[in-house]
Amino acid sequence: MVSTRGHPQDFPEPDLTPTKSTPSRSRKAKWAHTPSNVTILWLFISLPLVAWDTGYVMLRPYSMPGGSLHWPIWAPYELYGKVDYIYGWKAFNETNGFTGAQGALNIIESLMYFYYLYILFAHGRPAAARGRGTPKPSVVGFLGQQRYVDGSKGALAVLVGFSAALMTLSKTILYWLNEYFSGFENIGHNKFMDLVLLWIIPKPYSTPHPSRLSNLKNITSDHFAEFQNIALVLLSTLQIIPAARLLRSSSGRTLFSELPRLNSAITSDDLDLDRIKPLLNTALADNPDDVLIWDQVNDLSAA
Repeated sequence: MVSTRGHPQDFPEPDLTPTKSTPSRSRKAKWAHTPSNVTILWLFISLPLVAWDTGYVMLRPYSMPGGSLHWPIWAPYELYGKVDYIYGWKAFNETNGFTGAQGALNIIESLMYFYYLYILFAHGRPAAARGRGTPKPSVVGFLGQQRYVDGSKGALAVLVGFSAALMTLSKTILYWLNEYFSGFENIGHNKFMDLVLLWIIPKPYSTPHPSRLSNLKNITSDHFAEFQNIALVLLSTLQIIPAARLLRSSSGRTLFSELPRLNSAITSDDLDLDRIKPLLNTALADNPDDVLIWDQVNDLSAA
């Protein structure tokens, strides 16, 4: 055993004066929920549209053509009810419960989004930092910034917002699956471009005019992404048309089985716009030729 007897000097008294110590590791940054202003703007635009749609559904038959509440608020639904029978007299007269059920879910979903916005504005604060997934604030200003909510309120905002977004996604998938498993009972009667323009894409806002397709080689990178998205919408819509399961490609396979491969080609960075240009021009023409559209899909699958 080591002994301290006979040590030449006494041990010094410990220094008890307080000193600043350097922490062994830096404190972690405080977690916060930071949604971009673009996301918030999207909610402010989409929620009134969802309320408009839900109002039409829940107030049927008064909101339908001939009803006391139809004009002018829900006048556009006279056309839409002919495109999608779920919104028209067919579903109502058959007491199809899907329309009202999805309207009721819209109410719950919207209340969750409203509560999410309440948390953001009641307990959050604006931040000049760049919002996730947005352009630089120096380019788009306020829209490129974010809102900041930390602590338990931030966690609650994430929980509510994510749950509402999951409802939106699930309801959209359910809508498509309902059509698929019913043999496209409610939308299968439409011509191809009527379906694209009136059921898939809001024509005035999302669809480029055919004249913009006439010079694809000179488009900018921003326009490239736009045309790429339009091509994806067209091919995805073609895949749900019953004719895709009947028509055969040059290889002998159904066009339905060829379309996923074309979708993959469209999403690649090596997309040759000259290949897809004839199909886009034909599909977005004032009087599209359905036969020619399918022929060009066949040509694409063989390329």
